[in-house]
Amino acid sequence: MSISIGQFGGIAPKVNPPLLDTNMATVAQNLRVDRGSIRPLNGLTQVAASPSGTLGYVPSTIYKYSSPPWLYWDSPNVDVAMGPVPADLYGRVYYTDPSKGYPEYTFTGRPSGNGTPNGYRLGIPQPSDGKIASAVVSGTGTGTAYERFYTFTYVSPLGEEGPPMKTPVAVISVQNGQTVTLGFSTETLINYNLSTGLRRIYRTAQGTNSTTFEFVADVAIGTLSYADSISDTALGETLPSNNWFAPPAAMIGLKSTGSGFFVGYYGNTLCVSELFMPHAWNPNNELAFPFLITALAVTTDSIVVFTQGNPYLVTGTSPDLLTAIKIDSAQSVPFRKSCVDMGGYVMAASPDGLIAIQQAQIDVATLDFYTLPQWQAAFPPAALYGFYYEGVYVGFSGANGFMFDMRKSPPVLTTLSGLPTIVGGYNDLSTDTLYLLDSTGIIWSWETGNAMMFTWKSKPVRVPMPICPACGRIYASGAVTLQLWADGYPVFSAAISDNNVFRLPSGYRAKEFYVQLSGTSSVDSISIANSVGELS
Repeated sequence: MSISIGQFGGIAPKVNPPLLDTNMATVAQNLRVDRGSIRPLNGLTQVAASPSGTLGYVPSTIYKYSSPPWLYWDSPNVDVAMGPVPADLYGRVYYTDPSKGYPEYTFTGRPSGNGTPNGYRLGIPQPSDGKIASAVVSGTGTGTAYERFYTFTYVSPLGEEGPPMKTPVAVISVQNGQTVTLGFSTETLINYNLSTGLRRIYRTAQGTNSTTFEFVADVAIGTLSYADSISDTALGETLPSNNWFAPPAAMIGLKSTGSGFFVGYYGNTLCVSELFMPHAWNPNNELAFPFLITALAVTTDSIVVFTQGNPYLVTGTSPDLLTAIKIDSAQSVPFRKSCVDMGGYVMAASPDGLIAIQQAQIDVATLDFYTLPQWQAAFPPAALYGFYYEGVYVGFSGANGFMFDMRKSPPVLTTLSGLPTIVGGYNDLSTDTLYLLDSTGIIWSWETGNAMMFTWKSKPVRVPMPICPACGRIYASGAVTLQLWADGYPVFSAAISDNNVFRLPSGYRAKEFYVQLSGTSSVDSISIANSVGELS
């Protein structure tokens, strides 16, 4: 009688070990089995040393940039996204950092050499009423006198325009050909990118509705007066930015959608930016939910909104046409850093296990792998960081890690050991490189180092009659350590260096066997048998 194992599988701690499928394991650590054989994971490679000496703190969030090569944040709850503006000349990066008190953005030339973003507050503020302090009519005009209204917006040096004054200023009687000289009062615009920039002046024209404002001129913010002598027929575009407000100060969870707009949230409210204008957030497009929002995830065609109650699927390609669909499964996600877009579906950590959401369908993907107590003890979901790597969900919670591969049926679960404590990361899809940040501030690249020491231990294999295997064979790419247990006792341990038949000790008979393989070589199969003939 022989015991042969090929097409190696992963683990399922929920299942009583004797009831596992033949090829499944009780230990599957630091390896991949997606090709059937055991392949040891490659280790980490250090990419950047800890910047804590120059920053004054150990970073908890990173983002791969150009100059400097990395941006750093102190908070672990920062969400970072590149702007959706096509071919953005400014290299803008947007982020929500709860410790700052408002969303920010940075761009080429702003970050310090040590990786401090030095961001500005995101958005353009609405001018306060009264900032057009005076409007004096002078000169000689023609035609019937009419009432004219003035307003203005602020425009950043990057061309980002904000909303107009809430209350326009009226000029009661003015004729075409007369000059209206506007006097402005200064306004404190702390933290916004408006130390330089423009006032963009708009006015109504004779015969138009008083709410239709047309472009007059741009003047520097430092210029406190402007003489308007432009005729009605020479006015420019209609004011476009009535609802282009800065995002709410409390907004967090920033995500970029494939349709060209951003989303974020505060409280129970989903916030939505205008198309290709991350500085402009229309309050009319906000969506409110019955529960507080805890996390967002974005797929190719939808936004998944996790709340303290049910999750919701938000669909639509335009910010003003979004609709929310309730998903009938009360699965919450306590930590938004566990949410990962897996390409067509989303995975995230809930108290019940790792969940998978595709369209309006939600499943506990690890239901057959962990009991609730096992899951919460091994990988507390309130502190689980998730990442995408080559179709696999890679999760870290404290010193523990795992890989969950949904591409196979059934899915494959393996664990990770011997790695530093991971507190953040960045997935560079352009180079297919996953970068991981450890608790000391060092940045590592995933699976780019030397082969790690793997361990694969079988389920207890039971045979009908007691046997004493006499020999075995391992097909592997190099040396592998084999350990054999018989009825709970260790009976053999040796390094097997080639694919030749090896001998096993005699003097016992047993009905239950465990096989454990470890090393840094890949393994295709293992067999043990009563005779050499049975191995073939």
